[in-house]
This record gives sequence, structure tokens and C-alpha cells, in this order.
Amino acid sequence: MIHTPLWGRGGAERQLLRLAVELQKLGNEVEIFTPVVNEKTCYPELLKQVTVNVIPRNRFVPFEHGGGLSVSSNDKVGEITKSRNQLQRIVIHQFYTSGLPAMLSLGRIIPRGFDVINNHNPPSEGAAFAAKKRLKIPIV
Repeated sequence: MIHTPLWGRGGAERQLLRLAVELQKLGNEVEIFTPVVNEKTCYPELLKQVTVNVIPRNRFVPFEHGGGLSVSSNDKVGEITKSRNQLQRIVIHQFYTSGLPAMLSLGRIIPRGFDVINNHNPPSEGAAFAAKKRLKIPIV
């Protein structure tokens, strides 16, 4: 299984970890590949039940950016729109400008021995594509 950084407590992270745990209960051998894991904030009770391979090929820190983003409940409509546009730029930069190259690198070094690749959360499809092409196994 391939995922973007397991950084916080989000729905995609929980789904990935629960799926891995349930697949193991059914007798499957499951390994997760990711560039970063925060074991304190990302469902530590689930992380300890699965094998997680951290492969930090490129720097990938969630939501790191140069400018500050502050949105308060007192924002006016124009300020909210400006903040939303800034957030979109951050997400596009983080996940597709720096995240996609990190995922491609991760996919290139996943070892042989797996029957299928399951990718979660964009841009992990880049890692899945790179691994599929090299290992000649299907992606789910």
C-alpha cells in the first residue's frame, strides 16, 4: 500500500490503516510505503499493528510553505476568498510540485515480492505507476 505522508489524523490515513489491519486479519501480508510518518499524531494505535516502510527520498513536509496562512472567524468575504486562493496554491504546490516527484521516487524503490499495489491519496498514484511499470504487477 502506498500513501502520502502519514502526518495527521485524517480520513484517508484512518482508511488506509484500517484497511491494512483488516487485510492482515484475513491472512494477507501487508506493507505500507510512505515518505513520512508522525507516530504521535497519526493513529498510533493503528500504526503499531502494521508494517510501515518510510522511504524519504525527497523532502516532503505536509503544508510547509513560505507565506503565512491565517484565517479567522472574523474574516470578511473578500479575505476568505483571498485565503482560499492562497490555500489552493499551497495544496497545488505541496502535493503536485514537491509531492509528485517524491512519490515517483518512492515508487521506483519499492522492492519486488508484492502481488498488488494499492495506492491512497493523491499524488500516490505517481508512486503506484512507477512501481507497476517496474515490477509488472497490478494497481488497485
